[in-house]
Amino acid sequence: MEQRWAGPYGTDWRGLQAFNQVEARIARTQLRWLRITAVLAGLLLIFAVAATWLAPTTTKTVPATILVVRQDGSFACGDLAKSGEPGKVAVVEAKGKPATKIEASKVLSITTAAHCP
Repeated sequence: MEQRWAGPYGTDWRGLQAFNQVEARIARTQLRWLRITAVLAGLLLIFAVAATWLAPTTTKTVPATILVVRQDGSFACGDLAKSGEPGKVAVVEAKGKPATKIEASKVLSITTAAHCP
């Protein structure tokens, strides 16, 4: 019977036992590294969540200025507001004035603007 090369381990039961011991040692080492990296990943996740919760936020909110262009070419510019009526867009053009309500079917475009024209 021809004997084939079996690598660094013998072809009998002692070779199999040596192979199993080496593989078990490798598995233990990899498991140890896995535990260390899992703990580090958990700590980094906790740090990331804490950073998002505790990071300073801007308290001043500035409403977006919008420009609503009607199909006839006229426009309304100001702050977007709740219209209270379905199918209508409400734009507050100046403080103290009531909101201009425009039917959504007559709107050509709605865009944000740095300032009103």
